[in-house]
Amino acid sequence: LIEAIAEVDGIERIRLSSVEPIIITDDFMERAVKTGKLCDHFHLSLQSGSNNILKAMNRRYTREDYIEKANIIRKYMPHAGLTTDIIVGFPGESEEDFEDSMKIVKEVGFSRIHVFKYSKRKNTKAAVMKNQIDGNVKKERSEKLIALGEEYQEIFERENMKTTQSVLFEEEHDGVYYGYTTNYIRVKAKSHEDLTNKIKKVKILDTGEIANCEVLGD
Repeated sequence: LIEAIAEVDGIERIRLSSVEPIIITDDFMERAVKTGKLCDHFHLSLQSGSNNILKAMNRRYTREDYIEKANIIRKYMPHAGLTTDIIVGFPGESEEDFEDSMKIVKEVGFSRIHVFKYSKRKNTKAAVMKNQIDGNVKKERSEKLIALGEEYQEIFERENMKTTQSVLFEEEHDGVYYGYTTNYIRVKAKSHEDLTNKIKKVKILDTGEIANCEVLGD
């Protein structure tokens, strides 16, 4: 499907939303890179860095599998942004299990993580599991993981500082244009030219929630 979309005239970049880790293989990455249009950004579902919790969640991979997939992506796209979702406080999550989630953030070097505190959902197996986690513990773990995620997001952004990137500018407010690099760094730039829906080469000047960039000449 990606290959077919890449052949459509007028489509210049393709960004995947959320993908399962099992999809990532050498063959997939080789073919994806060959299209020249797939963005180097992958939102790989994780949920937990603990094999015990992954098994309890009925996930179809281990932490080792996940790290292997991240390494495959980086082999073909060295500067790829890797984003993910992690749940804290799943029933039965020990302090060691939580530490495994902290460790995998460091091992993978995520560019951004979304942290969620587990909450019961009716008619799910997890809702009736023993060893439900106290709300204060979930709050504490969530805060720790969010802080770690922000630290690694800043590291990723620093690695991209002063680099030349391709940005699709999507919106404008008061003469300032906002968009994303292919590896999913949000940037802004002032311009007298209307940049809306245009792809431009830029130089990233700093880091931050929205990084400043300089639009380079054609």
